[in-house]
Amino acid sequence: MQIARLFDGVDPSGEPFFARDRPRIADPALRACVADFLGSGKVIRRAGALDTDRIEPGRGRVVPMSSHTDGTWIWNEALRYYVLTHGIAPEDEFLAHIIRSGCQAATPDEPAWREALEALRASQR
Repeated sequence: MQIARLFDGVDPSGEPFFARDRPRIADPALRACVADFLGSGKVIRRAGALDTDRIEPGRGRVVPMSSHTDGTWIWNEALRYYVLTHGIAPEDEFLAHIIRSGCQAATPDEPAWREALEALRASQR
């Protein structure tokens, strides 16, 4: 199970950030396709709280933070927000997976969902 990277790093004050050279998705059709994938799959952790937009903090707390899986990858729903709003591209390997999947995430079975949940928990320890 692979966990998609959302941010590129954390600054000295502990705030996550995107690198200036982080690839962007300029093509509106590809951006919509990637966002469709990121909005599907199965939720493994629902978060009711919203995060601040790290690119345009003036937008406020508008970034959803739930986590999803397709049984192969785990991603934060915030990535969908950043794709749609700012064109931020997922990391190359994950983007290739999304495109190979026809921009439609699989719905994992119960054992794969539980494996994803455990992988997510382990990554946060």
